[in-house]
This record gives sequence, C-alpha cells and structure tokens, in this order.
Amino acid sequence: MSDPASSQPRRFGWPIEFSANSTHAPNTLVAVPLDLPAGTVVGFGLIAKAAGPQSCMVLYADRAGAPAALVTFTRPFALALGAQSLEAAAPIEIAQGRFWLATLFDRQASLGIDYADKGAISKWVSHAFGSPPDIFPAPHQFAGQRYNLWVSLQ
Repeated sequence: MSDPASSQPRRFGWPIEFSANSTHAPNTLVAVPLDLPAGTVVGFGLIAKAAGPQSCMVLYADRAGAPAALVTFTRPFALALGAQSLEAAAPIEIAQGRFWLATLFDRQASLGIDYADKGAISKWVSHAFGSPPDIFPAPHQFAGQRYNLWVSLQ
C-alpha cells in the first residue's frame, strides 16, 4: 500500500490506523516483509497506542525469504500516542525488492494491529534494546498480524 504520488515522501506499509492494540514484548526484534519500489529511504513511521517506551525502527534486506543485512534505521526515540514520523539515521538509495521492516522496544509497547490477513508473516528474535544487529539472527516466525508501520521513500 502506498500514498498517492506527490512531492512529499511516499509511505509504504500500513499508515491507516488499525483499531486493535498490540502487545509487543521488550527486547524482541519483530520484522514484517514489505515490497518496495526503487527510491531513497528517508524515514519511518508508526502508530502507537500507548506512549512512553523507547523504540527504534530498522529496515533489513531480504535473503531467501528472511530478514538479512541492515539497510538503515532510526535512532532510539520515545513512543508518543498516535502517529509518529521519524527520519532515517542514514537515508539510502534502494533497488526495488523485498525488505523487512522491524521494531525493537525497551519495554512492553503497543501499536495498532490488524488480524484480518491470516497469511501475514512476522519474523522475530530476542535482542537487547539498543543498537540493532547488522545481520538479523536466525528468526522464529508467526502469522496473522499486521502492524501500523511504514517506510517513507523519496
């Protein structure tokens, strides 16, 4: 899903608020697949259902259907209630392809969540809050959840 074309960055992911609230465990890196066009990653966004926890967002490249090498990320930030847009720490050009959008929290957090797509895949690993790993470790998997997350491309 993408916003209409304009001079503003385009958002790819799920920027329309889901009504349900997720429960994200602390120190757990959770990634969802996202097919992106070629462009420059300039930012990230999410919709938080509760304020307070520290978070970071990370974009990983895909390798064989799983998150692999780190592409870019946000610096740690505090969740605020509602929609937040964040700058990428290092804007970067990407080719069209599959990527993985991940979040990491320092304590329990809540985002907008939707359970309608039973085939929606999420990959996760335990990882201490702070710097995201350069290479996503071998993940576990679950299905059926989409979150209010997006990547902004210029």
